[in-house]
Amino acid sequence: MTIVVCLKASTRTDIPLRLTDGGQRIQQDDLLAAQGAQDFAPLATALALAHGESPLHVTALAVGPRSWEPLLRKALAMGAADALRIWREDWDGEDGQDGSAGRTGFLARAAAEVIAPLAPKIVLAGDKSRDGGHECFGAFLAQALGAPLAHRAVEIAPGGAGWRVRVKIERGYSQEMALALGAVVTLAAQQSPIPYPSLPAWLAALRAGIPSLPAGEAQLPGCMTILRPPVPRVKRYTVPPDSLPAEERINAMVALPASSGGTLLGAEMDAGEQAAHAARLLRECGYV
Repeated sequence: MTIVVCLKASTRTDIPLRLTDGGQRIQQDDLLAAQGAQDFAPLATALALAHGESPLHVTALAVGPRSWEPLLRKALAMGAADALRIWREDWDGEDGQDGSAGRTGFLARAAAEVIAPLAPKIVLAGDKSRDGGHECFGAFLAQALGAPLAHRAVEIAPGGAGWRVRVKIERGYSQEMALALGAVVTLAAQQSPIPYPSLPAWLAALRAGIPSLPAGEAQLPGCMTILRPPVPRVKRYTVPPDSLPAEERINAMVALPASSGGTLLGAEMDAGEQAAHAARLLRECGYV
């Protein structure tokens, strides 16, 4: 039986990045991928679960371009039995490091198409990546596979006909869950001890072939994150007429629609027009 580990090459965030001329995308030349011990926590957990149970072997899987192959070769050197990469040639021009949640869901469905025929005993992934950080890949993957999900797990152990999982919840508490076989489990961000590969293991991983499996026919969505300048949060102000009694003025301010009378500052006004209306209102109220 198989344990599938989903890996991702995260973009380094400790180096200067530049935006394109349009201001909505990152310059691709600046992107550098990096993996640390925290990124390999799902793989370390999978190797620990497979240890001592010879029928279990670990498959490392990544949905990414050819530049992600070093990530999979490192997984092979660390002890994964095989590695798979999912991509389509017409995706190579796209930004493989995009952080939009919609794109994450698309890539999770592409991974599910390959994972489902493997009928894994468990699927492990990180709770979030260091560049996107949406914490939604595991949920999308579990939905596509029709499998139960445990998010932000800190402990996993075989239990009965499935798995016993302890997950982190708010205020430092944890919750124990019983999951059936085939569950998707995301691991909470934590430093996990990882096996250091030997030189023969590294050499074998460098020579190993990594299959590149095509995904479905759907088109990879582009970046859905749009950078906009800040806009005023105030949508409108309504000032009731001075002729109303005090109680009715309060009711008008909290309940009546803007069309009931008074001065309206609409969102269609620019900042200068809103400032001019506000200044005129203050002068009319006796403020100098």
